Amino acid sequence: MEKSRSSYEVLCTNSLPEVEQAIKDHEIATCTRFCSYKKEKLFGKETEIDISKLRCDIRFNDAQANTQPYIPGDGVPFIIIGKKLLQCHQGKDRNKKKKEKYKQLKDTQSKNDHAFVKRKRRIQGSKKKDCDAKIRLRHIIKFPDYKINVDASRHEKDITSSALKSAMKNNKKIVSEHHYYIMFPNHNEHSNHFMGEAANLIQPIDKDLSGYIEEMVMHHNITSPTVMQLLLEIYLTQTLFKDKNIPSKLNKRFWPSRRDIKNHIGRCMMKIRNTNIDQAVVEQLVAKWRKENPSDNFFLRTKKIEEATIGKFTLLHE
Repeated sequence: MEKSRSSYEVLCTNSLPEVEQAIKDHEIATCTRFCSYKKEKLFGKETEIDISKLRCDIRFNDAQANTQPYIPGDGVPFIIIGKKLLQCHQGKDRNKKKKEKYKQLKDTQSKNDHAFVKRKRRIQGSKKKDCDAKIRLRHIIKFPDYKINVDASRHEKDITSSALKSAMKNNKKIVSEHHYYIMFPNHNEHSNHFMGEAANLIQPIDKDLSGYIEEMVMHHNITSPTVMQLLLEIYLTQTLFKDKNIPSKLNKRFWPSRRDIKNHIGRCMMKIRNTNIDQAVVEQLVAKWRKENPSDNFFLRTKKIEEATIGKFTLLHE
């Protein structure tokens, strides 16, 4: 992992796991959290990229000096695959109009006669504060076998570029390397919200912990928030941060409340409501009912994962 510093911190990594770890390290160090905002189609899809079908310009350095993050030239030709943009989780509310429309609908329904609309009491508004801080990423592929001098002439660059394009077009074996450039925001780019330890109080749960909760619910049938809280503490101290500094217990990203844990358990249980195991049980019950009531009509259509958007689970009894 290469690291360079200017007015912004820029890292260069060679794999997506390194990218994710670098972003996570930055979030922990700065008590911030970022979420995906925009991503181009081929960004990060290393196994799906067919070099022979790409129609990209061969570059030896960035065409514009103000491109973010800037890719310095080292004599190795490269092509740009795509970009990704992450925004602060307290950035601009992209669903503001949708939320306002939904609120107006609920207000209208509550004014109708015999309307008993269940409403949640919100103590505070949205956490979105129009923060402008962003993490910018670029994905490129380098071709080290076609390296030339950094100060090579334009003519030499054109010859090398033509040779590389011909090799790509004819599907020849080419040594290629994936690189990711990450540009982190400065501390002063964050605005309109708390920073430091106070910011950790409203952080959503870490995706590693939510994945662990899902595993415990689906594969080990653990649904008690109290038991899950103890397991998360063990997982945090002995796996995620083994031989590392453990985050403060004020950091809700790694120390979620029992209520947050309960909500995640509930979501996991909703996911497994229509699993194949449950459907197999229903199939056995229907077969039993048919034997017990041969004059009755039963219709059963199970829901398959690959057909989730087409066929829904249906059971009819006449």
